[in-house]
Amino acid sequence: AMTFTVIVCALVCVALAWAPRRRWLVVLEAVGARPSAVLRQLRVLGGEGQAQAEHDLERLGPLRWGLSRAEAEHWVRWLRVSGAQTRALPEPWLPWRVRVAQGQRALVFLEGGCERLLNPGVHWVLGGRWVLRLTLSDPRVAGWAARALLADASAAEQLEVVELAPDERAAVWVEGRASALLGPGRHVLWRALAPRVERLRVPADGRLLHPHATALLAVAERGQLARHEVPCGSRGFLYRDGEFLAELGPGRHLLWGGVGDFSVRQLEVRPHLVPAARGLAVTTADRTEVQVDLDLELVVDDPRWAAEAARDSLASVLRHAEIQLRAELGRRRVDAALAEAGAVEATVAAALEGPAERLGWRVIAVRASVVGLPAALVQAGMRGLEAEQAARLEGVRRREEVASTRAQLNTARRVASCPTLLRLKELDAACAMARSARGGVTTPRALQAALARRVPQR
Repeated sequence: AMTFTVIVCALVCVALAWAPRRRWLVVLEAVGARPSAVLRQLRVLGGEGQAQAEHDLERLGPLRWGLSRAEAEHWVRWLRVSGAQTRALPEPWLPWRVRVAQGQRALVFLEGGCERLLNPGVHWVLGGRWVLRLTLSDPRVAGWAARALLADASAAEQLEVVELAPDERAAVWVEGRASALLGPGRHVLWRALAPRVERLRVPADGRLLHPHATALLAVAERGQLARHEVPCGSRGFLYRDGEFLAELGPGRHLLWGGVGDFSVRQLEVRPHLVPAARGLAVTTADRTEVQVDLDLELVVDDPRWAAEAARDSLASVLRHAEIQLRAELGRRRVDAALAEAGAVEATVAAALEGPAERLGWRVIAVRASVVGLPAALVQAGMRGLEAEQAARLEGVRRREEVASTRAQLNTARRVASCPTLLRLKELDAACAMARSARGGVTTPRALQAALARRVPQR
């Protein structure tokens, strides 16, 4: 008992004396086998110590070893700001048991370097070492771990190395599903997942032509593939470093990244009804300023030439149409321009055929309409309309007077030829007067007797 007490006291004294000098480590938990995401965050974050942090992460992977407690806490705060999940732990100094589950591997680190690989099972690890578990959900092995694992012969048997040339890419399939898209360079894969590597050759035009292109796009990393959509009724023209490569039809097109500067120009090839000008002010030959609307119906005659002839070939055609319309109206008086609108449109269309053909377009129809006139001209037109309406009304009145005069003349002729008609008219007039006055009209005796016989008593 005395000996046991002395041993315990000695161990406690050693622990108390060694505790202030105990070293700490920093673990990046969320990164696992791929610290590249944290590296991108660090580059965005910037600041003091950025270069050293990137170097340490590339060399040591997700561990930073041999720090004081203050340094470890500083690293934890800095990495958490950059978006990483991390924690600081004291370095273990006693042997401890590690259980590795199926679908996992574990890396044993000593002084920041990877010492060995642990397979599924139960293992004992000596003090001063740290174990990092890797879940085999991704068939790729990070570069920091691949270098250490390939140096170990037993670990290298579980890895598959893929070397890709600059003009090669590779699609990794696991259980029939796309898992990763590999770029040029050296890549290390876990054989435990039985990955199937499909090598892809980058063609001269840089397009990805694959029956499962959608699945590859879903697993591609940033910069590996560029997506371009060509709408229905349009054509796309593919250029690499300014050189024409191919004409693209409607649909989705995927281009490989890292093989050149690709660009796609799009052009709609369906017939266009384009408003070339709205309220265009044009001066006619008689110095009258009118406002004109100009519409063009166009169709693309040569799609590639229309895309390459000018920066905006359609805008150039519209500008030519405006110039031709100004020139044509400048040779005509305003009344002639209004009366001969069809001739103006035909002349502008004929003059526009040459410039449009040189730009890859074909003119179907030109429509021009005057929508604005000067106020004085509008007032003069209104006065003319008023005078025309007044003259029309005067003509109607005169025709009615002539008709009335003719009727009176015909009546006079008939009365002159037959005096009895005059007596009958007088009698009718007297009857009308008698009805209106109800017998209160004084008439001669003979007329009164005649009226008595003709007008019934009431």
